[in-house]
Amino acid sequence: MGKNICLVTAATSVNFGTCIQSYALAVYLADKGFNVKIPSTHRFYYGCRHPFATAYNITGKLKLKVTKRKSLSNTGVKLSNEILNGYSRRIEKNTDFMNSTNLIFSPKSRSDYYSMVKNSDVFISGSDQIWNPYYVQPPFVLAMAGKDKTKLAYGSSIGVSHIPKKKRRFYKKYLSEYNAIGVREKTAATLLADLLDRNIQVVLDPSFLLDKNRWNLAISTQVKDSAVLQSGSYIFCYFIGEKSDWEKDVQLYAEKTGYPVFCALSESKRIPGVGKPLADLGVAEFISYIMNAKCVVTDSFHAMALSLNFNTKFVGYKRFNDTDIRSQNSRIYDLLNTFGMKSRLVDDYQDNAMDIYMSEIDFSESNAEIENKRKSSEAFLLSAIKGE
Repeated sequence: MGKNICLVTAATSVNFGTCIQSYALAVYLADKGFNVKIPSTHRFYYGCRHPFATAYNITGKLKLKVTKRKSLSNTGVKLSNEILNGYSRRIEKNTDFMNSTNLIFSPKSRSDYYSMVKNSDVFISGSDQIWNPYYVQPPFVLAMAGKDKTKLAYGSSIGVSHIPKKKRRFYKKYLSEYNAIGVREKTAATLLADLLDRNIQVVLDPSFLLDKNRWNLAISTQVKDSAVLQSGSYIFCYFIGEKSDWEKDVQLYAEKTGYPVFCALSESKRIPGVGKPLADLGVAEFISYIMNAKCVVTDSFHAMALSLNFNTKFVGYKRFNDTDIRSQNSRIYDLLNTFGMKSRLVDDYQDNAMDIYMSEIDFSESNAEIENKRKSSEAFLLSAIKGE
C-alpha cells in the first residue's frame, strides 16, 4: 500500500495551465502507486481557528472580484451568447477532465477536511504560482499540516522576481518546516535559498513528468477527432495578457503559409483581431491542439512547455513589461534558457519576428535536456516522499 499523499494545488479551473500542472503531478504520483488526494477546497481551514488568515482571505477575494470586473470590460465589446456559452462548456470540460482522475477530494465539512489532513502521510505543495506573494494563502504553504507530517514542494512557483518585504516573514515561518523544496524556476530557488538559508532544488514543471505518449493516453477519451486536428496544418494561438502586437505577426505568417489560425480565448475573454476564436475548448482539446499544430504562438508558460515536450514548433511573447513589479516574465526566461530556446522569444525591441516564425526548430538538444532533467526531478520527488 502506497503512502497517502495530500497534493495541495489549484485543480479545477478555467485556466488551462492550472489544470495541466495539477493533472500531471497527481497522475504521475498515482501511476507510481501512491494514494493521492487533491482537496478541491480549503475553505474549512478558515474560521475562528485562524482569524488573521481568514480576514486576509476575505480581503483577497474582494480584491480579486474587482480585478475580474475590470478585466471583463477591457475590450468594450459585448460578447456574443455563443462566446459566453462556450466559456460555460469549457469550465464543464475542464472539471470533467480533472474528475476523470478520481483523485479530487471534495470535503463536505470541517471534520471531513481535517480527517483527510490527519490521514495523509505526506503533504505536497504543487506547481504553478501557488506561492505568488500577491495571491499566496496559508493552505498553499501547508499551514494545516502538523509538524510531525512530511512536507515538501514540487514545482511550486513564486512567479515574480522579488518577494515583498512584508511577505518574507510569512514564507520563512512556513517554508522552514518543509523537509524538501523543489521549485520550478531558478529565480525562485535563488530567492528562497537566500531567505531560508538552505538548499533549494530546481525541478521540471509537472507537465514534463508525463511524456507525449502518456499525455496522448490522457486525452484520448476526451477529444473527438476533427478534420482540423487530423490535418495538423494550422496555427494555434493562446494569449493570456493584454498585449496585441502579436496579432499582426500571426496575420503575416498566416498569409505567407496559407495556414488557418485558431485562438483559444483566455480568462479575460478578450477577442483577438486575428483567427477564429475558440471559447469552448476544454483542457484536453487545448493539449491536442498544441500537440498537432504546425506552430503555436503564445505568451503562456504551459503552452510553451507543452510545445517543447511535444516537439511542436512555437513562437513565444512576453506577457508583461520587464519593468512591471508584478512581471511573471522570469518563468518564461528560465524555461527557454534551460532548454536553449531563448531565440524563440520575440523581443519587444527587435524587428525580427518573422525570422523566428519562419525558422524551424531542432529539438534534439532540448529533448536530451528534458530527459536528463526529468530523471533528476523524479529522483528528487520520490526520494523526498520516502524521506531519504
